[in-house]
Amino acid sequence: VILALYANLFISYALFVSDRQIGSDKPSAWIWVALIGTGLAFMFPVFSGDLMEYLIRGRMLAIYHVSPYRAVPNDFPTDILRPYSIWVTTPDSYGPLSVYLQTLPAALFPKSIVGMIWGYKMIILVFFGAAVFYFFKITRQLNLENAQQVWRMFAYSPLLVITAFIDGHNDILMMALSVISLYFLLRKRMRWAFLLWTCG
Repeated sequence: VILALYANLFISYALFVSDRQIGSDKPSAWIWVALIGTGLAFMFPVFSGDLMEYLIRGRMLAIYHVSPYRAVPNDFPTDILRPYSIWVTTPDSYGPLSVYLQTLPAALFPKSIVGMIWGYKMIILVFFGAAVFYFFKITRQLNLENAQQVWRMFAYSPLLVITAFIDGHNDILMMALSVISLYFLLRKRMRWAFLLWTCG
């Protein structure tokens, strides 16, 4: 069933990319991005358990008020996410921005695994939307002849969709900040470009 769903996703991607009616300058294109992201956000992570690692470390700060850089999942054997953690003796390896973002779902849905997953994926959706928007601006900045198709190839990429909305990887956060940084670099606004690139 899962393979059939993924096959459908790739076929749909081919249709979206080739459909000239779907353009970055049309509201329907952005609505499709939002619908795809919101719908898939309800899926449990399939190919990776990283999302659970983010969330249990977010719970350390939000629920237990300890630093995820000093504490590890094994310190909380009764936590609802402990059975899903693999890196049980490893502290958090991401920067402060990522730590604070993964803390939000834990604070909002402290007793709901589904709520935490959905909450984190909604954060991913916001960053993905920002990446798609600034990628659109980059294609305009470069005056590409096939700008609409290039935008569609990025916005509906199955790899990005699966990484973002099914498995909830925080790589999307870094990608979004890097894309926005590239936009400011092209506009020769070096301070913003460097700041965003550093955050990513």
